[in-house]
Amino acid sequence: MASDDKIIDFLLAFFLGFGVFRFFRKGYKTSAIVKLILWLVGVSFIWWVIDWVFVLMDKELLWPE
Repeated sequence: MASDDKIIDFLLAFFLGFGVFRFFRKGYKTSAIVKLILWLVGVSFIWWVIDWVFVLMDKELLWPE
């Protein structure tokens, strides 16, 4: 069962990825397949960054007490 933090991470990554998708949609004339790939890459990258930050927080490397 997914924890609440993972669900929040997913939603945040989803909306940030959607923002990346909108940026490319407005900025460049691209096909739907390219837009979908860019959106998926954006979601994957942002989700990876969020996950990495939470791993560092768990290890107390970012904000040691």
